Amino acid sequence: MLYFGTDGIRAHQTSLFFTSQSIALIGQALALWSKGKGHSSKKILCIHDTRASAPKIKLALTYGLQLEKYQLFDGGILPTPAAHWIMRTSPFDFALILTASHNPAYDNGIKILLPNAKITPEDESIIEHHYSNLLLRSCIPETATIEQSSPKNFQKDAQEKYLQQFNQYVPLPKLHNKKIILDCAHGAMSFVAETLFKPTDATIICINNQPDGLNINQACGAIHPQSLIEKIKEEHADLGFSFDGDGDRVIAVDASGNVKTGDDLLCLLTQHPQFIDRQYIVGTTMSNQGLELHLEKTGKKLIRTNIGDRSVIKAMKKHNALLGGEPGGHIIINAGIPSSDGAAAARWALDTCTERDNYSLHSFAPHVQLTASIKALHKPDFARHPLYQQALEEIRLHLPQGRALIRYSGTEPILRIMVENTEETAAHHTLKKLTTLFQSILS
Repeated sequence: MLYFGTDGIRAHQTSLFFTSQSIALIGQALALWSKGKGHSSKKILCIHDTRASAPKIKLALTYGLQLEKYQLFDGGILPTPAAHWIMRTSPFDFALILTASHNPAYDNGIKILLPNAKITPEDESIIEHHYSNLLLRSCIPETATIEQSSPKNFQKDAQEKYLQQFNQYVPLPKLHNKKIILDCAHGAMSFVAETLFKPTDATIICINNQPDGLNINQACGAIHPQSLIEKIKEEHADLGFSFDGDGDRVIAVDASGNVKTGDDLLCLLTQHPQFIDRQYIVGTTMSNQGLELHLEKTGKKLIRTNIGDRSVIKAMKKHNALLGGEPGGHIIINAGIPSSDGAAAARWALDTCTERDNYSLHSFAPHVQLTASIKALHKPDFARHPLYQQALEEIRLHLPQGRALIRYSGTEPILRIMVENTEETAAHHTLKKLTTLFQSILS
């Protein structure tokens, strides 16, 4: 069974799902779905991050698409948001991005983007249906036949179109005498980061930009900021940005080594002249309560939505908001493309720093927010478990001014627990207690 998570399809590269035959069927299923939507060009853009498994997946997708007379255009290694920038001027029916985002190198995945949107849950159901039908009909090709497939080389054009569109719509601040560190996570930003930021006239130092196919996100990038913190201190830099493996998220670090989350960057961006008069900012259930209170004091309102940038984008459209994002660093700026873009968010943030002379990245006073993850190979409905009521009572007793959020990850086999409170001791106590309770529930 084909299964879509929070953001596309994702699995271990050695799983049965990621065999060449299975991927070829996905390619054919995608073509059948595209025909049903009335697409006409039969041209598909494909870009990917630096994982060693990408070439094999690319060949299999090419084979499956060609069965329905579709052509795959290979854009090479580029960050995920590049697909939307490229499709602004290039007539592709949709784009396929081969990435598992912030996951380790042994995972990979497929994201599917339409020219002006992400695909809908209804689209995902139709693709799953086509895939299942192909399996039932035993339309499984030989591996040797798949390996003879050849996508069309589009790498030079893809990079040129990406850079041209990005620079047309994203501000370019002038940062004379500033030193900025960029952590590329050995991922898709490794080959474009310097090109995107060098024109600011700052001294740009890129780190973790030597991918070998196996080191993507390895002790680096947006979810592992320690190497960026150390490099900022070593170089006496003014600030730095850390991207994830596919470049659609970013976090920042100031000159003192303090990490600034997606919430901090959203808060900072509300002070940019282009956004300062906008009332609504879209966040998620994970957004810090401190951000919500800060926005209220400045006459703005935080709209909370479900996890995932698809949910954020939907709420942004509903409330005519220009800014939205998640604490993990997915920042959507409705002044360019309909998806999160780490590099664009970083350049907009730098432009705000210049406008407000705020290179310390001062934002808001956060509430204590602690998280824990528990392995969940199966995902039962924990609300039906007798211990769940004990968990609710724990939250009520120890977090009267705080909150807790318990949810399954949409991309990994884990249960996530978040506890937030104004006082740290109570937050730590509650997180420890909830972790123990949910380990019992899932055991």
